[in-house]
Amino acid sequence: MTDSLAAAAVLRRILQQPGPRRLWLRHAIVGPADGVNQRAVAAVLAGYLADRGERPDSLDLPRRLKDRVNRALSGSSLSAETLRWFIEAFELDPDQESELFQAWLGPGVANHGAVDDQLEDGVEDDGHRTLHLQEWHRLGPDGIPTVHETVQTIQATGETLEGYLYRFDRKEVVVDGLHGGRAGPVHEVDEGLHGVWITFPTPLSKGDTATLRYRTRFAFQSPPPPRFRRASRRRIDQVLVIVEFHPARMPRRVRWCHWDGYGPDAAVVAEEDVTVGRSHDVHRVVSPLQRATVGFRWEW
Repeated sequence: MTDSLAAAAVLRRILQQPGPRRLWLRHAIVGPADGVNQRAVAAVLAGYLADRGERPDSLDLPRRLKDRVNRALSGSSLSAETLRWFIEAFELDPDQESELFQAWLGPGVANHGAVDDQLEDGVEDDGHRTLHLQEWHRLGPDGIPTVHETVQTIQATGETLEGYLYRFDRKEVVVDGLHGGRAGPVHEVDEGLHGVWITFPTPLSKGDTATLRYRTRFAFQSPPPPRFRRASRRRIDQVLVIVEFHPARMPRRVRWCHWDGYGPDAAVVAEEDVTVGRSHDVHRVVSPLQRATVGFRWEW
């Protein structure tokens, strides 16, 4: 179970910070008694959803969202989808996003570690370690991935770290650096593996940390396998994986899986059925992840 009450408290505090507060104050007719004007917050969310085409643009959309806003800010109900709305509509930075998700996950959420000593390490030290990783994978109405967002906190382990190499196994992508670094062009880094170099504004010294937020936009020439996997040879302290399905194309079955290797032909060695939530998503926390490949796969 997630902790909606704790996340609501963090969300209310964030909405009173200068950046987010400035966005909803534009829609406030009178000053709020409790620090947050829910009607104005609903207006910001309505504009965001209409701009993205997720909801029809109408004069009554803010009114129809008001109950959802009330449930989110009171902590009575706060889904992953609603969190995404707030994060994107109010342009929260990665630190605010990370704090919000940490509160939402709460101490009551079971952490599933994935450490496989049978998988080879064999990776040279490239001067950093990942402390926290958040993966948000979204599919469109045709069941094909449309966008993937990542928030990653990196700590330098070498004397100087100028950037981070983001690797992936498909070349039909565009990567946008949203915060903390500038993304370069897609290039081949190994046979069958591509990557993008994300350059920090200022190089990190040993022990320094940086939080990156980057978006991967897909343009698949052929449908990929129905799965999302996260592999890591070296330790990542905590990973949050979210897969969000489009309501027009819901899977008939979703399983959380552990693969026996990193490559595309790796076999599933353990799996369990999971239930898609009311907001059309599944999520899992892995703490830690090391020398393992985990993720979701689904059937239509």
